[in-house]
Amino acid sequence: MPKTFILEVEATDRGRPPFASKVQVKIRVVDKETPIFDQQNYAAEVLEDARVGVLVMTIKARSPSGSNVLYSITHGDPLNQFSIDFRTGKCCKSWHDWFIS
Repeated sequence: MPKTFILEVEATDRGRPPFASKVQVKIRVVDKETPIFDQQNYAAEVLEDARVGVLVMTIKARSPSGSNVLYSITHGDPLNQFSIDFRTGKCCKSWHDWFIS
């Protein structure tokens, strides 16, 4: 059975008062061995008017068996505001918030 990790992402603005929102990102391990992440925690700041395609962060992990690690966002981003390159782990902003009607 694949192992699953939950990554909680919190976004906070610098307004007065500050607004914050949290989402959970589910990471499902499909390799026989649990990947080893380069960091225990990942954090990034994104300006609310950041352009589409701006790099938010890069997630890095390696497989103890030497297998390729592939990345995907499977949960926690219902509006598809972020994308991740399945080979490199680069997470980018997908679209601007003003598209919400």
